[in-house]
This record gives sequence, structure tokens and C-alpha cells, in this order.
Amino acid sequence: MFLSRDTEVIGANSQADCHTYAVIDAMQRSDISVLLNAYDTEWSCLWKGDSEQQFAFYAPYIVKLEENSPFADWLLSNSWGKGWGIYLRSYGSLEVVTHHLRKFNQIYDEVNGQWLMFRYYAPVSIKTLLPFLPAKEFIEFTDGLTQILSEDPEDNTLLVI
Repeated sequence: MFLSRDTEVIGANSQADCHTYAVIDAMQRSDISVLLNAYDTEWSCLWKGDSEQQFAFYAPYIVKLEENSPFADWLLSNSWGKGWGIYLRSYGSLEVVTHHLRKFNQIYDEVNGQWLMFRYYAPVSIKTLLPFLPAKEFIEFTDGLTQILSEDPEDNTLLVI
């Protein structure tokens, strides 16, 4: 087998960091962009260009959560049960996961012939839409994600996909 010099074989003793991200819906917490700037945390808006600037108080944001960070502590103690968004686990960097998720911000409505915003980061979407996607779309959406966690909007329990 030939390996390039940039290739690393991951063995049983290798450590690969799985990251935790929160996708927060500013429609549920409109000042989230202001709060993210106040905390020392890695984050990105899931809209870009003019949409990011014009609709900052309505856009979804992805935030890398670090163990025992002030932002993670604040988020976990203030958001549960309020439908602010979802949590993801991935081995991908913030940039990689952001790029992946941006592909799903809009979906095409073939019946009406128009593009629609897809709020996949809403807990109700995770419960009612994601499990029922056709296999191809489900695989495409979850590519690179190891877990999706959300509150169940009906009974405040944890959903794990």
C-alpha cells in the first residue's frame, strides 16, 4: 500500500477529537450574535454575504462548544426547553461543518416552484422531518456528523439521532 507523506494512519492508540457544536436560531434568541461577540468562542453565521449582514438578528449561528467554557455553561443553563436550536457532534472543524450545513439552508418546493428557507436547526424539524427524509437525503444531511441532539418540543426530553 502506498501512502503520501500527508497521510496518517489512525491506529487503536490514536486520539481523534470529536467536537460539539450548537446551532442556534436567532429567530428564537435575536441577540445571539451580540452575545457571541461578548464571549471568547469560535462561531460562524450559517448565512453569508448580504444575507448575513442584513438579517443578523434572524440567521442561524453555529458555535463550537468547549468543555467548561463560560459560553457553553451559559447556553446549557439558559436554552433548554426554549427551542433555540440543536447540538451536533462531528470530527470536522468549525469551517468544515459550517460549509456542510450551509448546503441545507434552502430547499426547493417542486409543487410551487420556489426556494424556501429550511430551518433544520429547529427542534421540531429534527423530530418531525429528519427521521422521515428519503435515505439519500438523510445520508447527505448527516454526512460528517456523528450525532444530532435536540430537545423534544413536546415533552422536553432529549432526542438523539
